[in-house]
Amino acid sequence: MWLFALNTYKKAMHKILLCTSIIFATISFKLHGQTNHTVSTVGNAFSPSSITINVGDTVTWINTGGAHNVNGKTSTFAGNAESFDNGTASSGWTFKHVFTVSGTNDYQCAVHAGGMKGKVIVNAVMNIKPIGTSASQIYPNPTSGLVYLPINTVNSQVITVYNLQGQVVVGQNFDAGAIGLINLSHLNNGFYTIGVAVENQATSFAKVSVVK
Repeated sequence: MWLFALNTYKKAMHKILLCTSIIFATISFKLHGQTNHTVSTVGNAFSPSSITINVGDTVTWINTGGAHNVNGKTSTFAGNAESFDNGTASSGWTFKHVFTVSGTNDYQCAVHAGGMKGKVIVNAVMNIKPIGTSASQIYPNPTSGLVYLPINTVNSQVITVYNLQGQVVVGQNFDAGAIGLINLSHLNNGFYTIGVAVENQATSFAKVSVVK
């Protein structure tokens, strides 16, 4: 009887130690510095017309004159990794967009669609460095499904979850003041990276383990 109890105790302790090891093995990351890229209108053209950025970077378009707009909607360009636009063509505007998904994005000015086109190539490679685990308080971790992230109460945020290959497996927008609850129950067991993107701020990254 005492042998059975001892074996049961050993198994229980092994599970506790395993879970503890996973928790302490999780690492929080922060983008080395979110980069802002500027594209200006020059006559009836975007300059530069093609840029390459990283996930989490911001692109700022500046209209220097004339009635133009930025139309990168997936309804216009079905192959785009994500959708973005600043509405009807007008003058004197500045438009910003934080890119949270890797891939290629085409866009155009709707008024001058014949020649006023541009491209944003977003790399999945993240320039990251380890920081303290307190930078991103996510729980439970490991999780079997639901994960809670205390998010910013002032700005809207974009939550993106990546697998080990850098592919996006979950994408979710949160308005200011929302409860940062995401569901990972459909994912396979393993480690994933959660990115929290806030405009004009560095994107925070944290590791989470899915264990079912």
